[in-house]
Amino acid sequence: MNKYSSKAVKTAATIGMSLAMVLSAVPAVGNAVVAQAATVCTTKKSYKVNDVYASKTITGAKVIADVQTEAANAIKGLDLTKTVTVGATEVEYYLGYKVDSESLKKASDGVDVSSAASKVTYGYYATTGYSITGYPVINADDPLKGSEETIAVRNNAQIGADINTYVTSMLGSAWTGSSTVTGNVKITDANGNKTETGAVKAVYSIDGTDVDDTNPVGNGSLDAAKSVVVKIVVTTAFEDYSNCAEVGTGLGITDRYTAKNVYNEIVSAFDKASFTFENVKPGDEVEFTKTNTASLGKVTILSKGAIPQLDIDFKAVLKELARYLDNTTDEGKAVERMLDMDTAMNDMFKANGNLAAAEKYDEDTEFKTTSAYATAADLLEDFNDFDTYLTNLDTAKSDRVTEAKSVLEDLVNSYVAENDGDLLDTYLTSLDKFYEKFVDQYGDAGITKANVDAAIKQIKNGTTFTDLKGKEVTIEKSDYTTFKDNSGVEEYMTKFEDMYDEIEAVKEAVAKTNEAYKDLIKNDTSVKDFLTNKDSDRKLTSGKEFSSIKSNLTVDEYKILKAYKEEVLDVVLTLETKEVGNSYVNKSAKSIYATTAQLNTVLNNIGNGTDLDKGVFTKLDKEKGEFNWDKLVAHMEKVESSLEALTTGIEKLDSISLTVNDRAAIIAADDAVYFLTGDGEDNLTSAQARTVKNADRKVTELMEAYRMKFGSLNAELNGWVDKGAGNWAYYENGNAVTKWVASGSDWYYVKGGVMLRNSWIASDSQGSKWYYVDDAGKMVSNTTVNGYTFNSYGVWVK
Repeated sequence: MNKYSSKAVKTAATIGMSLAMVLSAVPAVGNAVVAQAATVCTTKKSYKVNDVYASKTITGAKVIADVQTEAANAIKGLDLTKTVTVGATEVEYYLGYKVDSESLKKASDGVDVSSAASKVTYGYYATTGYSITGYPVINADDPLKGSEETIAVRNNAQIGADINTYVTSMLGSAWTGSSTVTGNVKITDANGNKTETGAVKAVYSIDGTDVDDTNPVGNGSLDAAKSVVVKIVVTTAFEDYSNCAEVGTGLGITDRYTAKNVYNEIVSAFDKASFTFENVKPGDEVEFTKTNTASLGKVTILSKGAIPQLDIDFKAVLKELARYLDNTTDEGKAVERMLDMDTAMNDMFKANGNLAAAEKYDEDTEFKTTSAYATAADLLEDFNDFDTYLTNLDTAKSDRVTEAKSVLEDLVNSYVAENDGDLLDTYLTSLDKFYEKFVDQYGDAGITKANVDAAIKQIKNGTTFTDLKGKEVTIEKSDYTTFKDNSGVEEYMTKFEDMYDEIEAVKEAVAKTNEAYKDLIKNDTSVKDFLTNKDSDRKLTSGKEFSSIKSNLTVDEYKILKAYKEEVLDVVLTLETKEVGNSYVNKSAKSIYATTAQLNTVLNNIGNGTDLDKGVFTKLDKEKGEFNWDKLVAHMEKVESSLEALTTGIEKLDSISLTVNDRAAIIAADDAVYFLTGDGEDNLTSAQARTVKNADRKVTELMEAYRMKFGSLNAELNGWVDKGAGNWAYYENGNAVTKWVASGSDWYYVKGGVMLRNSWIASDSQGSKWYYVDDAGKMVSNTTVNGYTFNSYGVWVK
């Protein structure tokens, strides 16, 4: 070997640490990296979902007959006396026992525990008193320390208490109801850091049957339990490292500059041997002769054994390089690939590795359960990941891997093809339950970006969770790989990804509360201050503020306040009511993306404090089921529509050219004048008030002109109206129409309500057909007029 073959270097070289793990231990200073010792761990244990992380056997149930028998046998099996030397004195003890709370009895007088109702205690007790210099006084019948044993009746109360004590020691809490007890256990990462947590749940087994959703205290099944085991079961797969030790750098590489020099020498040696990192195979030798790497000498890069592995000293060098080379550069990526390859080779070719698992399948294998398929699909994913390392294998090993993968692919693809619909339906149902549980779990507190990150990772990597009905559901990584391009799965992923925008929207909305509405608040410091100043008694807590603000708000102020409602309050709160009997209750709900603190910030900014049921926006009229905001909107929209009725609604009307069709506009304008000189008057600016005053005069003139021409505004015109001199008009619901109108067996044509006479009428804009009405307005048929012939349908025959 060479001078780098120290125990420390060998230890470092045996660890399959990832580049990220190594680099995480090296802090950057400016553009350089400070070399420092790293902690590496040599043992890794992988925990899969449902693996037992820890367990404890609990003494099972005992009825009084068991207690009596066990106690009698135990006592009878002991010596009747015992001598213990204390200092220089021999202290005599006798074997005794107590039944329940009765007085102490000597076993030498016979053993009778048949009267025991709950427990028997036995041990050795002093035959007389002793006073020994330098030691505590020993009184007669004092027990010999450590000799007393108690055998007692055990039912669900005692067993359950023991179970809960153990679970509390492991997870910090225990069963208090029917919910599953979950938590995290501290685990160690590859760098020896106890910073990661492993997700677990508590389970207790009663004679082999697992229970996780029932408080053991009170579980009658424990009253007859012979075997009770408490287990801490893994709910999300994790890895735990041990045998950790600090390892020095050992190679003299102190920064990226020296690391790159060593890397270049390695590449040069590979080139000289006509190898690359991607094609070097087991048994290939590379000789290192340059300054920094000469001490390596001739190295067999990959061993030729059952498991192709990197030479231990060469691997140590790569680990040193990985600490200093940026893994986004070509050099860093190349080093990372070699180290990952070493780990992948071990996972593939070890005795119980991926290849051994895959070779248990053949073309006749049949997956009888979804679970069996999922196991094979996950294994296939590992083979797909291994593809990049096939070029580093000899032909025999490469063929074995390729053949095993081909069998797996055929089996998995066939199963998917045959069960695609059922598998997809099951997967989508699981995703639906996962989404529901996610929202239920985090919605009350406010979903965070970290929550969403974790959820997306769980979907992609697989997870096991308890749904809202308390049932355990598993999402397989293989299912995501198989169905990730399905529109239904994409929809679920989009739902989670869209949460990032929702979270950001809440953050932006809360930030707007005091800054984005300066046009509204003007000299006030907040919307709350603005509302206070609009309130005539300037007290938002008076209970009268709503009517005061409603009657003082201008249209422009309302528009800005409405924008505040939509852009801020609606983002963090949904206003909802529920009818209960003859009244309504406020069921407004916080956004699942907002924290309570964020909601309270917004509520406080509108004068609510933290009270949902008060103020201009959110106070509920319990009789009508309307929020104050609904009433304000109705009032202000009426102000807006009334102003419009007095401006654009009648701006083109005049007394001379009025038609019957102007009736609705005139009536609306009259109603608007009434409202804006009454309930809506205080909502007007001075300019708007002048507009109303001017419009009032015009409305009066229009109403009088209409009555002169058409009669009362209150009565709608319908049907034929005689205009005299043979002229007629036709109306429907007060509107002058353009259409053919039948009267008896005759047809008449009215245009804008006026009956046409002695006129040609085209059937369409192209003049496809032509009709003619005579001096009485009647359509002619089966006749000739001025040389034009019309058929029985009244159509001109050309």
